[in-house]
Amino acid sequence: MELPDEATRHLFLFFREALHNVIRHSKAAKVEVQVEEAGGRFRLVIADDGVGIEPKRLDRPATLHALRQRAEALGAEFTVDSQPGAGTRLMLAVPLPKRKPVR
Repeated sequence: MELPDEATRHLFLFFREALHNVIRHSKAAKVEVQVEEAGGRFRLVIADDGVGIEPKRLDRPATLHALRQRAEALGAEFTVDSQPGAGTRLMLAVPLPKRKPVR
């Protein structure tokens, strides 16, 4: 699977920002990263067992702003599942370019 250079850049910066947030804010003991290709999408899941994000804070536009911007630049679906005291799970699904038939 190959992504265009600009998409690869946004994906790398998304990943870096997500891990930075875990290190800086989550107080997690464990972080799990899953990567897969399925259904014409590249899927990245980053889950931690940290303190989670308060629902009212998660609703603020500034919370996870950089991650939302990267997801938008990728044309990706971005979801956040977080509960106070139960960690955070970030899911990014990037549509992959159509593969050209091999001749």
